[in-house]
Amino acid sequence: MSRRVRYILIILSSLLLLCAALALALPTLAARGLESKLNGILDGRQQDARWASLEVDWSGALDVRDLEVSDPERGVTLVAERVLIKPTLGSLFDGEPKLREVRLVGAMLVVDSDTLQRSLQGAGDKDEEKKPDKPKDPNSMAEKFKRSLKEEPPTIRFERVGLKVRRAGKDLFTFDTDEGLIEQRGEELAIEANGDAAIVWEKLPKLMHQARPWGVAAKIGLNKRTAKLALTSGNDAAPLVDLVLPRVGYIKIGELRLDLDLSSEDRKGLVELDRFNAKVGDVDELIASLQAEALSLDVFEERPRVVADGVALEVTPAKLSEIQRLGKRLKPSAIFKKRKETEPPEVGWEKVLERLNDYGLKANAAMMRVDAKVSNASLAIHLLEDDDRSRRIELVNGLTATLERGSLEASGASSGGTFAAMAVFAPGQAMPTTASLLARNVDISKLPGMEKGRTLPNRGVRGRVGGVLDLSIQWAGPNLHSREATLLSDVKWRDGSLYLHGLAPEELEGLELETSATVRWRPDTGVFRVEDGEVKYNGLEATYFGEIVDWPLEPVIEAEVLMPETECQAIIDAVPEKMLGPYKNVTLSGAASPHLIIDYPLNRPHHLEFELDGLAEEDNPEFRRKRRRSGEEPLTPLHKNYYCKITGLKAEREGWPELEMADAPGSVGQEIAKTKPPGWRHPGALGDVYWLNKPFVKRVPEEGVYDEAEIFIGPGLDTYVPLSQMPVWVPGAAYLSEEILFYSNKGVSLGLIEKAVRINLERGRFVYGGSTVTQQLVKNLFLSRDKTLARKLQEALISLRIDEVVSKRRVIELYLNCIEFGPNLYGIGPAAQFYFQKHPRDLTPMEAVFLAIIKPSPSYGAHLKRRGKLPESGWINKRVETIFKRMVEYKVLTQEEADAERPYMLEWDKDGNYIPRKKSPTEQLDDLLKIDLFDP
Repeated sequence: MSRRVRYILIILSSLLLLCAALALALPTLAARGLESKLNGILDGRQQDARWASLEVDWSGALDVRDLEVSDPERGVTLVAERVLIKPTLGSLFDGEPKLREVRLVGAMLVVDSDTLQRSLQGAGDKDEEKKPDKPKDPNSMAEKFKRSLKEEPPTIRFERVGLKVRRAGKDLFTFDTDEGLIEQRGEELAIEANGDAAIVWEKLPKLMHQARPWGVAAKIGLNKRTAKLALTSGNDAAPLVDLVLPRVGYIKIGELRLDLDLSSEDRKGLVELDRFNAKVGDVDELIASLQAEALSLDVFEERPRVVADGVALEVTPAKLSEIQRLGKRLKPSAIFKKRKETEPPEVGWEKVLERLNDYGLKANAAMMRVDAKVSNASLAIHLLEDDDRSRRIELVNGLTATLERGSLEASGASSGGTFAAMAVFAPGQAMPTTASLLARNVDISKLPGMEKGRTLPNRGVRGRVGGVLDLSIQWAGPNLHSREATLLSDVKWRDGSLYLHGLAPEELEGLELETSATVRWRPDTGVFRVEDGEVKYNGLEATYFGEIVDWPLEPVIEAEVLMPETECQAIIDAVPEKMLGPYKNVTLSGAASPHLIIDYPLNRPHHLEFELDGLAEEDNPEFRRKRRRSGEEPLTPLHKNYYCKITGLKAEREGWPELEMADAPGSVGQEIAKTKPPGWRHPGALGDVYWLNKPFVKRVPEEGVYDEAEIFIGPGLDTYVPLSQMPVWVPGAAYLSEEILFYSNKGVSLGLIEKAVRINLERGRFVYGGSTVTQQLVKNLFLSRDKTLARKLQEALISLRIDEVVSKRRVIELYLNCIEFGPNLYGIGPAAQFYFQKHPRDLTPMEAVFLAIIKPSPSYGAHLKRRGKLPESGWINKRVETIFKRMVEYKVLTQEEADAERPYMLEWDKDGNYIPRKKSPTEQLDDLLKIDLFDP
């Protein structure tokens, strides 16, 4: 080897050794220099930073161990086990510092929300006062580094990194990530991470302190101010939010997404929720629930817009009142402000209206601020059955609704039909300015409760309603030009069926109803007015109009219903056959134009008044005015010329009474019976009422007797007492206790019906039937005792027919001999013997009055007999006084005869034997003077 070569090798070896020494020494020197530089920078700032070690390797990578950085001014502290910063190799030599990767391990960022909030407020104040910044040198190392971060952001990887937000020294929220990544992908910065999150604020119920796994995927625009964020649970099978409050309910959210675009004036901020599910109620109960496949809210729009898809709302109306009780289980602390104790709210219509108006204004204000769209929605309610189980009924499905600038439109399906609705609200108005509802082919039987026989949850009319409903409603609310609201309605009910408790024993079918009307409302005066009302029912037509005045304080309904002249047979033919039962073939003659007038104070049912004109020639206001001017008394029903007359009952065989014809001479009506109306011997004769003029024997139905006894009534019995064998006060007390105008009424009394309606409305239930004496006789001889409107209608038809062919004296005689006076005690003869051990011919006025007052409650008579005497005060004494007063007024007794019965008292001994009242000497003398001394 030549000397020159050896020289070169020595030089190269020396250079290599020098480079190796520099390679080993430079990272240490660089680390020490960097530490000195950082300490110098931090000395002039508010931040405080500490680390256990700081190393730089030969590639320029910075490795910091046990780093702790705090910014007391902003309330931010970062603690990390390791921070590794890797620059690009070329940037170490070209003076353009660029970071390739940052790695963060075992870090926790703690933020004090109070300090950060004060810092941000202070920074805002300083920004207004600070002087313009000096121009920055674009070639400085700091500016170059900032540009490099924007143009080529480094990849950031982190493991076991958390965020903790605190307030007043206590934790509010915690977020922990297992691993994550931030890197540039094209024009966007991608963020991916997963971990756990929890709300731990002590002022929230501990039940809400539940840690949940989560995953995040975000994209941030590098050149545009855009961001997209997606939060998931990190587990496809689990929701992001799964908050369960035992015995209260739960909230679940499958995924949360955020889409921001601040790059232009048309800013967009879209928040989206997937698989939202909330429920109020315990595990096995449902009070209310709301589900949605997707929910979104655009927060940066001038009018925030809510969009929902696949919404399902379910409610149990009977349990809604329990929401307040469930809220108390959360035991909220200072987060919820305690309400001040106030006096109980005032109750009254004025307060209710004020409250409704306030709610309406709040709802209007909300609708004016927010737009919304709902698609593919459904609404269902749960009805509680008698066994406390609930039954789900879907009210609406396929619902699509939009709300835009106070204009609401909705359409969907319900109960087999379709509907479309619209409402337009003006700012500052509680009611819509215009609204409409159009429904077609709605199956009523599928509405809530109809299938199980209840029209409303836990209330309403028991029964079923079926048929198809078409509905059209248009509303025009009050405005600046008119203070009157107008409602136009048109309802059609076809193929209808009806089965209501108390209506008929069978379901009514084939019902057809159409009605339309215009309703006008003046909110300032509280007047509702119905105009142009028309109704068509099973071939009949009528018009109606009226108004409600003084609403809502003292509302009074004033209404009129008019029917054009219609054949009486057509009127009865329109009644469903199952309402008429075996009397569906009844025939009527004549034509009438009924006119019903109603005056009904809703808060005072006892002041209800109505008139039914148009049934007789004398039933019109002009005729009544003429009689009043001339000082004449109003005509009684017996003296009116009625247009409609029943010409034949024509009862079907199941309506025939089960009786035997017998001959018992001496009873009223025997001479009439001898004339034998045409067809009397024909089997169909029992299809009418002529047999009431004949002797007969009828067994009392089993439902009217005790211990399966066999009891018979009728003029064919030895116990039958003809009217001629009774003192006048016996029938007098009987009819004056039930129907004062018995001898001048028809078989049905409109006055008694009006009285019955008043009493039943006032009591809120059926307590008085308003039956005439004739109707009560019909109930005992013709019909069962079930209390239905169908039976009352049949009872009225038979009673009117009886009034045509049977005398009043025969009716009262049959009545006294057929009605019940006590348990298994039917007829005046057995009653007189049981209570007073005498024949009805010997009854005194007081004894006759006693038998009259116990008729409504026959078992009470036996109770009084066992008691030994009548009570000295109470309703019985008042009732006795009333009947005696009536007998004097209607000349059944004189005042002297009534006073002679005083004191109005009856007595029985302990064995049930009647103790007659001792007669005064004057009465004994009168009895002696009545004896016929020449009677052989």
